[in-house]
Amino acid sequence: MKKNSIALAIVALSAPAFAGDVTVYGILDSGYSNTTREVTQTNGTSIKMGKAAIAWSQCVTSRLGVLASEDLGGGMKVTVKVETGLTSNPMGGITQGDNTTFYKTGAPGGSLATNGTTQNSTVLGDRELNATLDFGQGTALKIGFGSSPIRDFTFAYDSALQGNFVGSLITTDPITSNNRSTAISLIQQMGPVKASIGVMRNTDTIDRGADQQWPGGTFTGLGNGYQAALQYVDKALSIGLAYQSAERTTTAAFGNAANTNDLTTKVGVFGVSYDFGFLKLTGQYADIKLDDSIAANAVGEGKRSHENLGVSVPVGAGTLFAQISKGKQDQVAAATVASVSRDLSGFTVGGKYNFTKGTYAYVSFGQSELKVGAATDNVANRGVKANQYTIGLVKVF
Repeated sequence: MKKNSIALAIVALSAPAFAGDVTVYGILDSGYSNTTREVTQTNGTSIKMGKAAIAWSQCVTSRLGVLASEDLGGGMKVTVKVETGLTSNPMGGITQGDNTTFYKTGAPGGSLATNGTTQNSTVLGDRELNATLDFGQGTALKIGFGSSPIRDFTFAYDSALQGNFVGSLITTDPITSNNRSTAISLIQQMGPVKASIGVMRNTDTIDRGADQQWPGGTFTGLGNGYQAALQYVDKALSIGLAYQSAERTTTAAFGNAANTNDLTTKVGVFGVSYDFGFLKLTGQYADIKLDDSIAANAVGEGKRSHENLGVSVPVGAGTLFAQISKGKQDQVAAATVASVSRDLSGFTVGGKYNFTKGTYAYVSFGQSELKVGAATDNVANRGVKANQYTIGLVKVF
């Protein structure tokens, strides 16, 4: 849809007219979800909880976006993108808000997250806020905030409608699925091959000088690092590989005491798909390493890996899909408690029916499980099992 007057009214109201094309687009996912969660103690007892609710963004995150582009001449073009999540935070999905505790400790957190079931405050540009300068010949420079290559490949190679369903360990892991960054990225398209490399830089410093109340200095690094990706897409075959290394460092001095945290997150995602026509096969692998070089035995430090294997089959106006996930986790679950190797597993089955090109209904059932750890710490090594039934309607516009 290209209606300059409508788009400009939404974005800038009385701002001067933009000399180019403006496109308004969006997705609204609304339906019903029933999610249950069981937390098992290392002594065998369990805690059960559930949430049944009218919900948004269970399959795909609802959003509203604006694309504004202008031809600069000489084969160059500039495009600005502003995309905002609707009714829930940018991740969407009931269980995703609880996955931080799911992967760290398996702690119950008191209840299931309300993600996808509340109308939260909307923050303009909380999904995408960036500008891209296209030089022509397949070369572009992208600057700003938005989805990283890690996140792009996480959903691109998912068989379960590339969505938020419980059951896929990769698309519901917060480090892969909510991986957005503020970066400068150079992108090059060469026939069927697309390559990109980006640099993230966000550092705050305060020099307190001789201040007697707050001696010392403060340094905060938020997401400093780099990311790179390579993808091959040709007819039925698609292969993608992305890697990211990001560091969050904080050093603050208060009186004579210093508090320092230095967490480096390294994550790689590999995906492959092949479309035979009568069915499509997809496979994914994700490797995540968390290293706190300052705080010994820090909670969450360690590594985890996931593998997904899925199939989707077109049936008339619809599609049936099934996907299984396996994984390993070896992370520190609590301070002073050594890491324990634990198994992860999950599956999702379901389907969708296309009423039109931009409107479809979906239904799914999924399950994710983190196995109970050793009984050395009853809280830290709890096991978690989540089940989700969901049905909904998606409108793309």
